[in-house]
Amino acid sequence: MSRVVVAGAGRTGLALAQAVKGEGHEVTVVVDAPLPAHIALELSQDGVSSLLTSDALGQISNFERIYASPGWKLDHPLFLSGVEVVGEVDFAWEMAQIRAERLSQPAPLWLAVTGTNGKTTTTEMLQSILVADGLNSVACGNVGYPLISAVLDDEQYDVLAIELSSFQIARMKNAHPRASALLNVAEDHIDWHGSLAEYAQIKIALLAASDSSICNGDDELLNSMLELARFTPDVKFTLDSPKRGELGVVEELLVDRAYVEDPDHGAVSLAELGDIQPFAAHNVQNALAASALARSIGVSEVSVAAGLRAFIPGSHRIAEILNEGGVKWINDSKATNPHAAIASLKAFDNVIWVAGGLLKGASVDQLVIECGKRIKVALLIGQDREEIAESLAKHAPHVAVERIDVHVDPTPAEQGRQLMRNVAARAHELAGIGDTVLLAPACASMDQFISYAERGNFFADAVREGSHV
Repeated sequence: MSRVVVAGAGRTGLALAQAVKGEGHEVTVVVDAPLPAHIALELSQDGVSSLLTSDALGQISNFERIYASPGWKLDHPLFLSGVEVVGEVDFAWEMAQIRAERLSQPAPLWLAVTGTNGKTTTTEMLQSILVADGLNSVACGNVGYPLISAVLDDEQYDVLAIELSSFQIARMKNAHPRASALLNVAEDHIDWHGSLAEYAQIKIALLAASDSSICNGDDELLNSMLELARFTPDVKFTLDSPKRGELGVVEELLVDRAYVEDPDHGAVSLAELGDIQPFAAHNVQNALAASALARSIGVSEVSVAAGLRAFIPGSHRIAEILNEGGVKWINDSKATNPHAAIASLKAFDNVIWVAGGLLKGASVDQLVIECGKRIKVALLIGQDREEIAESLAKHAPHVAVERIDVHVDPTPAEQGRQLMRNVAARAHELAGIGDTVLLAPACASMDQFISYAERGNFFADAVREGSHV
């Protein structure tokens, strides 16, 4: 029995610990801060010990391998100790091959999705299409269900629809997806990667590791990064009419000129624009990417249409909460960076914009330049709201800016909920016929909320509390 470390005790870290323990290893989970009591108890009951990083570093030579959770920086002291480090994705790939050999059956195909925005929606769309084609599939990875859990699931899947973050790809060395799609690139996680160029190169590395590569032909920044990397994807998707080797849009149809017998002269219709919900330009791109991945393994055009129609969008993604008195209330709390918020803002006019939180090193200038004319009022919350206010003052001075705070002192658990009540109350006072109150924060949520989901739920609850229905 070898002794190994699992770095991290989040959802993926706990799944890794369980998987590694199941392979007969003695597992120690290492964390930077003390574990909550219930997690420490759960690990102990499973025969897994835990250590703080400060204590583990003095014992690291006693361990043979470190399994790294996503999000732990590559230069974390634990990983500079000389002990072999394996990322979650490579371990899942290794276990998929081992399990296939044990069961004398093929390993599931891997179809991977990455990009700054749209990953979760595209991954879930892809899974819906695969299921419509009769394939046993699951959406996993950064979407919420850990990749290693899907690989070791009692259910034997034909295809895994995998969302991969830059944190996961950064440690990938051996995994080899059948196909991958890169949706877009914009400033995000610069505090982690150090630069936009480094962040983009990590995303492009996934394409290079795959049998077939798919990317967004309309994203100028992405395509400039691909040129710098001297990488040419196999297939592109576009909102324009597709050329040879592309998927695109012709009138009201999604059209494939890549996965057809004669791409020079032939094309097939995959679905109608009306099959895509919610309908917005960036979501059409998501649908094209999901369709391309499915078509890359031979899924029929009939199944693409059926899967898109059957797809139910997840919460907090341009979700309409209320349409009352001529005012729409929209929850897009999943817009956790400026690029995502741009896509959301472009879907509406006359916007009362609720924004703010943690920008993670990203700039909002381009957002304000592109979308400032759509914004009437900005209701700003969170740690980095002054950066948003400064950008609005510089590039969209017509936008009224108000800062929303909690002026009483509720319990910590009620702080975020009360904040959103104050936001909704002020928006109710400001909104008139034809306006849209849009929560598209352009920021991460962890300064004031547990997650983007909590932020969105509190906003939706507050909106409904203040309505007349």
